[in-house]
Amino acid sequence: MFEDDNNQENYSFPWKEYFSIIYRGRWWILLTFITISSLSTYYTLRMTPVFQAETTIEIKDKDNMFSDMSSPFNLKRSDRVIANNSELIKSRTVAKMVMDEVDKSEFAEHISVSKEVRKDLNENSRIQMLRRKLSIKPIKNTDILRLIITSSSPFEVSFLANTYAEQFELYSKLSNLGEVGAVTNFLKDQLDVIKKRLKLSEEALELYQKEGGIVVLEAETQLLIENSAKSEAKLNEIELNYQSANQKILFLKKELDEKSKRIVEDISRNATPEIEKLKIKVGELNAKKLNIELEKSAGYKRILKNLQKQIDNLEAKITEKAKYFANSAQASANPVEDKSDIMRKILEAQAEQIGLKAQAKKVQETINNYNKKIAMLPETATEFARLKRKYEIDEKTYIMMENKYNEYKIALAGQVGNARIVDKAITPKSPIRPDKPLYITIGLGVGLGLGVFISFLLAFFDNSIKTIEDIERFKINFLGAVPTINIKDMKKKMRKKMDDLTDSEKTKINSKLISHFSPKSPISEAYRTIRTNIYFSSVDSPPSVIVVSSSVPKEGKSTTSSNLAVTIAQSGKKVVLIDADLRRPVVHKNFNILREIGVTDFLIKNSSVRDISKMTDIENLSIITCGDIPPNPSELIASAKMDKFIEELKKEYDVIIFDTPPVITVTDAVVLSRKTDGIVLVVSSGTVGKEEVRRSQDLLRSVDANIIGVILNNLDIKKLYGNYYYYYHYYQYYYYYGADKKKKRRGRA
Repeated sequence: MFEDDNNQENYSFPWKEYFSIIYRGRWWILLTFITISSLSTYYTLRMTPVFQAETTIEIKDKDNMFSDMSSPFNLKRSDRVIANNSELIKSRTVAKMVMDEVDKSEFAEHISVSKEVRKDLNENSRIQMLRRKLSIKPIKNTDILRLIITSSSPFEVSFLANTYAEQFELYSKLSNLGEVGAVTNFLKDQLDVIKKRLKLSEEALELYQKEGGIVVLEAETQLLIENSAKSEAKLNEIELNYQSANQKILFLKKELDEKSKRIVEDISRNATPEIEKLKIKVGELNAKKLNIELEKSAGYKRILKNLQKQIDNLEAKITEKAKYFANSAQASANPVEDKSDIMRKILEAQAEQIGLKAQAKKVQETINNYNKKIAMLPETATEFARLKRKYEIDEKTYIMMENKYNEYKIALAGQVGNARIVDKAITPKSPIRPDKPLYITIGLGVGLGLGVFISFLLAFFDNSIKTIEDIERFKINFLGAVPTINIKDMKKKMRKKMDDLTDSEKTKINSKLISHFSPKSPISEAYRTIRTNIYFSSVDSPPSVIVVSSSVPKEGKSTTSSNLAVTIAQSGKKVVLIDADLRRPVVHKNFNILREIGVTDFLIKNSSVRDISKMTDIENLSIITCGDIPPNPSELIASAKMDKFIEELKKEYDVIIFDTPPVITVTDAVVLSRKTDGIVLVVSSGTVGKEEVRRSQDLLRSVDANIIGVILNNLDIKKLYGNYYYYYHYYQYYYYYGADKKKKRRGRA
């Protein structure tokens, strides 16, 4: 985007300019590509592999098994059941069941969340770790869930996936087994308590024996303790059966309450919208019937009869709909019979509790008798007898409870839950990530893309003038482009000839007077092109008094004016190059001559042109140096003496070239441009910004100066590869003459 004549206009790069930008930013692209691709490869190879295993579980809606599945109510119910079971699988309760199985497993040492591996974490933290490894995905339009486990171990993912599926299947059975499930859960909890109590009793007995207590009891005492322990164990069994019966009663009472609620809820949820419509219509007919009865118009009895018939039909439809939705809700085919069966089970459990209470009373009397006998034992044997008796009670109670728990588990295994494992997980052979070839390829692509992006970003924010197209957008006459002059390359190419050159010629090489010591080079040809373009900038009256300047310092204006003067002199015209930079003169250094006696001598000391002009070893070229640096250069440039100076020069020379300070820095060039035929502006490629050139253009236009044109200096052809076609003829020229030189050398040989 550039501004021309202070107006901003959009600019889109041509496709060749894109290649130029990419070529200029090739090192950025290469650096970014190597850095990003190396980092992505390094991190990809260092990434911990992640494996995944999955099982599939079918979810059955037992309450909705025989209803019409095409019904919209049942479809919504099915979705809800799937969603509910998904959340149940992810619940902490199921995760706790899985964790318990993992800790008990023989493979616990291979599972990252087990107690054996993560001893530093408590149970809650390990359960959270386990839940983070799990994800649930329902399969669309089915009742099947995908249970997915991800981890860094292939064995672990398959083991956990299968354990999760098995434990959820068990959880589903427990949730759907009624009183059997409730009692099983109760027994499981009690079994854990008795197991811990037994361990404590055993440790206490062993400790007493180690400390020198009695190790062997008399036979009569041993028998007494065994019988007492059996009686105590029997009492514990009775109490356990009593609590189990109590668990049955609690569950059945809850079931009885929910039975009544479920019928009402299912009917109202599904049937309410349709039944309400029918009831509204009945209400409207009843209102109409009441109005007719009140009015008693002619034939009203016949109308009332018809209305009553319509109401009866609607009432029948309401009854029919209620029955239909009650059946589809799967509450119960016969709710009264269903509730009677529950009541029967409750009465049976209560009767069992009454019998257990009476039995417990009798057993307690027996235990009291044994306790009296134990109290009569010698004092030395009493403590050991107590510990021995407690251990045997706990042992027998544990065995009894374990047997009862196993009985219920067998009953449990014969039951069917809502969940069924369809496919078990298998151990994966390869990880799901990282996909090393893909990740590395992405890294290569990102590195390359980011490098290109950086190149275009730098080009976007780079406000400097680099190419011929940039100059042409300022609507200024373009005179030509001068490639970069590389002194080191020139010396290298001419190393064999350097001994034949004079000190003056060596100085000219260092001062970049390439038009003199290498007249057939592409750079010299560029200056000849500029010379021609200056001549033809005004066909009727070619400019003879020319100011050469730049926008800012260090753009190569003095080198350009020197080479331009040499090139014009080579065309046969008598040329004088004047160093009008009265602040920082450079021209005398380019030609290795003394600065003293120059422009200021004419302007201040009234010297003549012939007195201050210096001949060079270049035919037709004279130099007028700056002379002594004055305190008021701007006043001297603007004085009438300068006008006289120019008139005197016109009498002696065909072409007069002034080398002046930068336009923006001081006003000398602007003032002098009004006294001459025009000004040539030198712009260094990639150095000066567009705003500086525009500012110079505005300053010159403000005094109506004639801007002959712009020279693009220091153009790096190799760097600007995209614009190579503009400069191809320079190389053709160079190769052509270079070939001639080689032929001449061969001829001499």
